[in-house]
Amino acid sequence: MKVRRAAVSLASIALLAAACQSPTKPATLTLSALALNTASIVGGTATKAVVTLGAAAPSGGITVALSSGSSLATVPQSVLIPAGASSATVDVTTVAVAAQTSVTITASYQGGTVAATLTLTPQPAGVAALVVSPPSVTGGSSSQGTITISPAAPAGGAVVSLSSSDAAAASTPAFVTVPAGATGALFTITTSVVAAPTTVTITALYGAASKTATVNVVPPAASLAAITTSVSSITGGTSLQATLTLSGIAPSGGAAIVLTSSNPAASVPAAVTIPAGAVSATFSIATGPVTSSVAVTITASYAGGSRSVVLTVMP
Repeated sequence: MKVRRAAVSLASIALLAAACQSPTKPATLTLSALALNTASIVGGTATKAVVTLGAAAPSGGITVALSSGSSLATVPQSVLIPAGASSATVDVTTVAVAAQTSVTITASYQGGTVAATLTLTPQPAGVAALVVSPPSVTGGSSSQGTITISPAAPAGGAVVSLSSSDAAAASTPAFVTVPAGATGALFTITTSVVAAPTTVTITALYGAASKTATVNVVPPAASLAAITTSVSSITGGTSLQATLTLSGIAPSGGAAIVLTSSNPAASVPAAVTIPAGAVSATFSIATGPVTSSVAVTITASYAGGSRSVVLTVMP
């Protein structure tokens, strides 16, 4: 039996060998998209951008170049998309702008680019800060308010409305004007005498934003206002009532009033305490027999001040 042999040319053999030795060429990896988390933001705030490939990154990952069309918005120079991943996220930081501005963010890889447009808007006009100094004052004195607005006041100035939660205790002007081009202004907070500590909220409003601050109005330190007796003259050997009165309420712990008499014909306690929160207290004055009328001075002393009353003790 004869075996037939096919003739194979040397050229065919060479082509077959070359085909066996050449690996299959992988598909070209390209950028698919660049997406912003927020297409429009207020200048001075931040957002994020996502760079996406058309397929997963190969072993070792790939580095994508990044750029911004303006210094108003900045991105890293590049971002690494790890092996097996198809996207990566980067931060986009911005600065404040005076007018609406568009910035183009671009990602590039192996000659291909994708881009996204970020719109920056001016910060809405409003009160950025309100400070009251001093934050605690004695009623009847004043405090100062300082407001800060953003952005700077336009031509003609910025009118900031002011209000108080308790104008009877602490009042403000109806408004204060920040001069054109400036960002701050001062105003006076006028307080009144109060019977008890009072916290008042001051509000400043301008444009889309307002701020609040508090001022604590406290009663003036109490002083001794008067000492009075129920009668101006009395027969010796009897007693009478006297009243001590403060200019305001007694502090925590009360107000201890020291008492003295100029003559033994009328005797008083060494001290009398007006209770905390009260403005007066009474005490007894005892008198002894006398052979002739005696004028006795009763003196009360408190916090560096004193008040006196004269009592006549008669036979």
